Amino acid sequence: MTTPSNPADTGHDVRDAQDVQEVEHGADEALARIASRAGDHIAGLIADGMLATTARPDRLPRLLFPHLGLTPDQVQEIWDTALTVGLWAGARSRNLRFHRDALTRLQGELADAGYRAMAGLAAIPAAHAHTEHPADHDTDPVPARGEHW
Repeated sequence: MTTPSNPADTGHDVRDAQDVQEVEHGADEALARIASRAGDHIAGLIADGMLATTARPDRLPRLLFPHLGLTPDQVQEIWDTALTVGLWAGARSRNLRFHRDALTRLQGELADAGYRAMAGLAAIPAAHAHTEHPADHDTDPVPARGEHW
């Protein structure tokens, strides 16, 4: 098996020149870093979803550290919350650009409440949400049906 000479040919998202160099000299660490960034991205969405689900930062500890000796109702409550957080994160991950303001706002609320580690995680999808697509600035009108000939 040969390694493609161009990292872009691998289908992996190579983010910076250092990653390109490492892919050329050995893909293991570069791909591990890319996977780690993807995990951090998902963790940031989950951190945002936890706050969005609890609605207030002061409720986060109860979400994270439920009482010992759980009753069936408590287990159901944890399950329902985890499901809501997961659905929230999944909905945001589909197209971050549509959720720029919410992601940035939630990151700021986490930081302001003293949840700096969670705010740091939330900064990752917020930063990705602010990347622009070329079509964001496309001013060319779409041709009407039949006008493309």
